[in-house]
Amino acid sequence: MGTRLAGKTALVTSAAQGIGRATVLAMVGFFAGLKRLGASDSATLSTLEPVVTFVLAAVFLDEPVTVIQVLGGMLVLGAVIALARGHTQVLSGSTNSR
Repeated sequence: MGTRLAGKTALVTSAAQGIGRATVLAMVGFFAGLKRLGASDSATLSTLEPVVTFVLAAVFLDEPVTVIQVLGGMLVLGAVIALARGHTQVLSGSTNSR
């Protein structure tokens, strides 16, 4: 029984280390992007995280994709596109206010 417990402990420890490394890598990547893109563009891109998460879960974990998730993903993508277009219009000085 002690051997099985030791094996499970090693597995849990290994999994926790992998999760920790992945989290650190993700944060380093985010801060590198923040430095290059700026705060507003980084925040806009961060809104895509839930969409990427549910797509990756569907592809790699065989998770079912519901209509609500697809509609939510389309809403998020639409918001990112609207934000990106609005940001470029502000930078170029062409606003369409009537």
